[in-house]
Amino acid sequence: MIERTDVESYLIGYLPYFAAVDATVMEAAYIKAIAKARDDLAGALQCCFEPTIVKMKPSADLVRGWGDDADYQIEDPALNFTQGAMDRNTLPVWTLYHRPVISVQSMRFMIGSRNIYTIPAGWLQVDKVLGTVSLLPDGATAAALSTSAPLYWVPLLDGGMWRWRIIPQFVAIDYTAGWEDFDNDPDTQKLREMLAQCAAADVLKRTERLIPATVNLDGFTQAFVPVDQQLKTWKEEREDFIRKWRAKYLPPIMRVI
Repeated sequence: MIERTDVESYLIGYLPYFAAVDATVMEAAYIKAIAKARDDLAGALQCCFEPTIVKMKPSADLVRGWGDDADYQIEDPALNFTQGAMDRNTLPVWTLYHRPVISVQSMRFMIGSRNIYTIPAGWLQVDKVLGTVSLLPDGATAAALSTSAPLYWVPLLDGGMWRWRIIPQFVAIDYTAGWEDFDNDPDTQKLREMLAQCAAADVLKRTERLIPATVNLDGFTQAFVPVDQQLKTWKEEREDFIRKWRAKYLPPIMRVI
């Protein structure tokens, strides 16, 4: 993950003016700026930076947190099921909340906290980059399962097990998202640079009153790019980065009509 030196590379012209700030206070500003940049970009890009275990409808005995004793880090709401999405012409596709996907641990159909059925792992088709999961029933497995008494409801999903078309929070998928080696993955180079730039913008906002608009050098007045103009440029670059990233790595939004 990015460090203070990565952030300072965007602030080289401003660093002399930070000397007036207590070193402890300045270090805290960098730490907060990096944390804020991480949170903001992770949300905007819908991604995790490090391997992160995500669960939907976790059982009460599981521990959530970031410590060594935690079973998972993030709880996502379960996904809806659209009746009629699984027929002879179409297969359902679900979009996960975080990407890239490292692995999918399980996919269950659930009503409340009751597990109706766990989908066979061999049926899952995972696009790890876009973060989508679809079903492709294996012929032999599907034939064997069709004789199983608990699966009487499976064909009903095609035409309507309930009168409602959308079954809310019916699909629970547990998965691990993130990059296994974020700091060295070549695909994350531009993302790491943007994280550093966003953190630099936050530091500059906190210290902008220290930065003069001009400085006199040997009788000559040297003007700087105004801080607000620099912040505006970085903001525009951030928005452009997010737009291009989402266009490349997020699946198109599908609406049910």
